[in-house]
Amino acid sequence: MTHSKQMNLPEAYLEQMKQLLMPSDYEAYIQSFDACKYNGLRINTQKISVDDFLKISPFELEPIPWTRDGFYFSGEKQPTKHPYYFAGLYYIQEPSAMAPVALFDISEGDLCLDLCAAPGGKTLQMSARAGLTGFVVSNDISGSRLMAVVRNIEIFGLKNVVVLCETVERLKGRFNGAFDVVLVDAPCSGEGMFRKEPSLIKHWNAESNTAFATKQWDIVRHVPDLLADGGCLGYSTCTFSPKENEEIIERLLDQNADLELAEIPNRELFSEAYSSFSRLSKGIARLYPHLLKGEGHFAAKLIKSGKRKEKFLKPKYSEPPEAFRAFQERYLTCHLEGRFYEVQDKLYLEPNQTFDFSGLRVLRSGWYLGQVVRGKFEPSQAFAMGLKSDEFKQVVYMKSQDRDLIRYLKCETLDLKGEEGYHLICVDGYPLGFCRLNKGVFKNMYPVSWRLIKEF
Repeated sequence: MTHSKQMNLPEAYLEQMKQLLMPSDYEAYIQSFDACKYNGLRINTQKISVDDFLKISPFELEPIPWTRDGFYFSGEKQPTKHPYYFAGLYYIQEPSAMAPVALFDISEGDLCLDLCAAPGGKTLQMSARAGLTGFVVSNDISGSRLMAVVRNIEIFGLKNVVVLCETVERLKGRFNGAFDVVLVDAPCSGEGMFRKEPSLIKHWNAESNTAFATKQWDIVRHVPDLLADGGCLGYSTCTFSPKENEEIIERLLDQNADLELAEIPNRELFSEAYSSFSRLSKGIARLYPHLLKGEGHFAAKLIKSGKRKEKFLKPKYSEPPEAFRAFQERYLTCHLEGRFYEVQDKLYLEPNQTFDFSGLRVLRSGWYLGQVVRGKFEPSQAFAMGLKSDEFKQVVYMKSQDRDLIRYLKCETLDLKGEEGYHLICVDGYPLGFCRLNKGVFKNMYPVSWRLIKEF
């Protein structure tokens, strides 16, 4: 057997894979390292429907079979350079990584927790399914990694996400039995990503699986207490190791009599549990790169006994500051309502349903509208991304091919005419950000840190 020309896989790892796979599967798995890799994008259905996006898509797309809003893309063009990406119409996500959330029973109005959230792809996916009548707590223990989550929810224009930086122990102490859905996309040895990210190989050793399994158990053992009756616990990794996968699920089941495996939808698309754990098969999906178009992944679905209770949480209302009311009167065609709150002159609109997060490290709670400066409201980029074009009175409509649009995304000055004040810049009807005209002078308000570096 010759190893992949692209990879120098550790012998101890190869021996483990021989134990996991039948000989013919093992050969096919090794050969997959020289096969093409698949790229995916997931449509932001909170901004555009799948059907509407397919009508305007500049890319050749092929449906990903395990999720209704995900597609493979190919070709030389880079979707992250297209204006639609900057408008938050889609998110670039590895195809197999879309599977865990797609296996959940997330409904409109559900209260969800993405426990190990960074960089946020699964948070975005959960948010779309929970809708504005539900919300997602997006948590990670790393504050620096959560910056990517905040940026992603801003680009997507999400209003129903609370971003926390907390330990699972603190969350359990505060939100016992609170969540309808909890996802643990656990830190792992990353074996399933070896083909996509070869740099991970050098960090793997024979002790990696045991070390990560210890970390994973320290996280997931607290999760059943966070689940409401009838709630769904999703556990996923991007590794193949039974120590980090099936053994964790067996421990959960052995120590929590009120948990049981749930049937995995689209069962025929995935491999089942490693043969030594056949009793787990119905609730487990193994994704191998030689058997499907995607990288390696593992997902399990468990349900807590009991019946989901009807929610009686009611939205809270408060009046915004006078500066925002004046801005709303002048510029908006809609009337925003809910619980407005200020933190150091920054104004937020809280999700329709939420908990008491006082005393916890909150990086973002709901929709960041802007800030009050010297008595006047200045809108934020997040505010622009959460609007629809018909909700703002002064709009500059551009096509995706317009040179002025590219200049705007590069934070350059434009020669625009119009009324004084703020204008919402849109690409094919979808907001990109604000500009401001003051005494004939154009101010490009697109964030420098978001700017387009290289054209599509």
